[in-house]
Amino acid sequence: MRAVVAMCLAAVTLSGCDSPGYDATKDYAGPTAIITDTYVESYGVNPTRFYMVTKINGHSVRNSITTTANNSTFAPPTVEFTKAAAHPVPPGQRLTLHIEGTTHYAVPVNALFGKNYDISGDISFTPQADQTYTVRGVLTTFLTSVWVEDAKGQVQDRKIEKEP
Repeated sequence: MRAVVAMCLAAVTLSGCDSPGYDATKDYAGPTAIITDTYVESYGVNPTRFYMVTKINGHSVRNSITTTANNSTFAPPTVEFTKAAAHPVPPGQRLTLHIEGTTHYAVPVNALFGKNYDISGDISFTPQADQTYTVRGVLTTFLTSVWVEDAKGQVQDRKIEKEP
């Protein structure tokens, strides 16, 4: 029992660790494109579903889960989530993005008893200047899928899909 409690405390403590991550616009001055993570919020013991960029050209970036962990507070009886991650990128250059759709519980121990979904993969596309692209997805019992779309809803490269 002590080992379980110790593991839970370690997980909660380490979940707040974060590094700034890769900055695709470092040493770049000019117009950018923006790639934004998204989420579908749930209440109670249900998980929030995150759809996010976790790597740009092989480099880890700050994503919505790490941003949320660093900006959120846990003060029972409420749990406050701050979900935000946007990734500025230089336009006109082909990018490879590692994107992920995953469930995340406000109270980590709930993940032991709830439904957990996860899908990830790489896509490549060339973003255009002053455009916003959004990571979208579906996490259900029947289908898990994640993709990036432009402001008109057009899928960039492809959807990553699997049956759970």
